[in-house]
Amino acid sequence: MRVRALIREHSDHAPLCISLCDTNFGPKPFRWFDSWIDRPGCEDVVNSVLIGWCNDGPADLNLLRKLRTLRDKLKWWINECRAKENENEKSLKQEKEDMEWLMEQKDLDESELWVWSECSKSLQEIELYRSRDMKQKSWVKWASLGDENTSFFHSVVNGRKARNALPGLEWEWRSEPSSPEEINELFSLLSDIYDYVWKGGNDDWRWKADANGEFSVNKAKSLMFNCHRPITNIHMKWKGWVPLKCKIMVWRAMLNLMPTKVELCKRGVTLPSDLCNLCDSELETTNHLFTGCVFAVEIWSRVESWCRLPPIFAFDVSDFLKIANLQATSKHSRYILRGIVFTTLWAIWNERNDRIFKGKRCRAIEVVESIKMISYFWFRNRTRLKGIDWNVWCKYPLVLM
Repeated sequence: MRVRALIREHSDHAPLCISLCDTNFGPKPFRWFDSWIDRPGCEDVVNSVLIGWCNDGPADLNLLRKLRTLRDKLKWWINECRAKENENEKSLKQEKEDMEWLMEQKDLDESELWVWSECSKSLQEIELYRSRDMKQKSWVKWASLGDENTSFFHSVVNGRKARNALPGLEWEWRSEPSSPEEINELFSLLSDIYDYVWKGGNDDWRWKADANGEFSVNKAKSLMFNCHRPITNIHMKWKGWVPLKCKIMVWRAMLNLMPTKVELCKRGVTLPSDLCNLCDSELETTNHLFTGCVFAVEIWSRVESWCRLPPIFAFDVSDFLKIANLQATSKHSRYILRGIVFTTLWAIWNERNDRIFKGKRCRAIEVVESIKMISYFWFRNRTRLKGIDWNVWCKYPLVLM
């Protein structure tokens, strides 16, 4: 639109001339979505155009007409599919709500449960197609605008959140959902809340382990004893000369319960990086920290030389707990070697914490020297052998017994 002021001659007002310019940006670009391949009928539409096409005229014009025909066919087909999906979604939701209402009134038989499960499965497939299309849209925008594309992606997310919003329900996010996996989980949660039909009444707590719904310590104990716990073949000997705090740390490492960066990220803790601070090349997991890290491998190699052991091949923390039984030749040697292994695990974990929280970095040989010193101090003060010699301990500790 253009505005131009005309010359004022016989009036005290200046007339304005407004002209409209018709700007033609061309046809709307056609976009192909990967989810169409998995939809039934897509391959038939493409084959119907390619097989039934008659080549006529120049090759470039012929190709242009063929692609235009294929585009029109695909547009008509996808519009029909989406219209059918919307109709099926309404009927499936209604049928699922009816089944859930019956579920509250009585126990469903096998046929009714099958109907309910098929409705849920079909609704999940429809939502999967939509989420895949939305994900591809976000990828296209990211490719052109870069990683800091907040205007498009968050507008889509906020639009979906606004449509699924419930009056009176406010979110307090520790961190806003941003990745496609988090967005899909959010949409699934909102869908479950939105589809729930409240029948009225007051909320109350019910203990499922009791027929009357009342909680009791006796019922809780019975539930704990009757539950099927996973069977593990990992056993740890707690008798030894290292402190209890060291034993608890080794026990937690054996069960993969250490607060490594990967485990913290799984629990929603935001970290600047999830790489191992000892090598800065791999994800920090329990097995990597104690067995796969090149820094830890060098420490174990030096401990092998100190204790005169053959090469250690460990793929899990539990493999280190078997070293004393496999390498030592006597009961007393196993007793000393088990404590040295515990002390080595303790020193590796402390070195990791010092680098993160104190900014201190030690070389592998320095960590091994601290292992010798700490293990000597613990063994000398926590056993009946008070007169052991420091030089003998540093030369070969297993010769003491």
